[in-house]
Amino acid sequence: GHYDDVIAFAKGRSLERLRAFDLAAQSYRRVSPRTPELQREAQRSAALCDALDEAARIGFDSARPPGEGEEVAPPPTDEKGVVEASDRRKALLEALRPQAEGTHYTILIEEEIERADMARAGFFVASRRLTPDGNVRALAEQQRLVLQHRESKLGNGHVLGLADLYAALADDYVKANPPEGLRFDPPTFQELVDSASRLYQSVASQDGTPEKLAASQRLEAFLAFTMKVDRDRFTQ
Repeated sequence: GHYDDVIAFAKGRSLERLRAFDLAAQSYRRVSPRTPELQREAQRSAALCDALDEAARIGFDSARPPGEGEEVAPPPTDEKGVVEASDRRKALLEALRPQAEGTHYTILIEEEIERADMARAGFFVASRRLTPDGNVRALAEQQRLVLQHRESKLGNGHVLGLADLYAALADDYVKANPPEGLRFDPPTFQELVDSASRLYQSVASQDGTPEKLAASQRLEAFLAFTMKVDRDRFTQ
């Protein structure tokens, strides 16, 4: 039993990296007063994990499924509700910064803020066909995600997500306006093609990144699609 406190503390550190903040807080609270220095840090960690867990449960986040037997309120399904939930979640996380200053929790907070923005952008991308201005809003939200988290380790993934969205819009445009018809507008389609291609190329040109291969393959597939639409105009 001499290492029970150390084991409990180590489990807390491991569980918080898995985003199991509730379980991490429980582990931290198992640290006993017989190790006062460790207990003080464990108490602060437990409080921060409780707050991180509360924030993570606000709104919809597909990356954090509910635990066994956990009751979760249904996430908002309208634009206003999603935005309000996202803002509330981020406000709670921002309020933790002073308490987390100088610790690794600063990074965890940044990651949770990014996840909140990812969940928000994901909602608008997934529901873009349900409203007249859905495509415009989806583009704005995905662009916002890219700009706000440009230096993130997930930054290239966000850029790929934006490129995929432009590629999907190009595909939707061709289906709604067949190239052989009078409604097809080459400059409109060209704008979507240029946007998607430029973003794919920006990621494909970054050596040593895991997203390089994915971007190259998606760009090749997308250019093959454009050639089917108009071989003379979109060959590269």
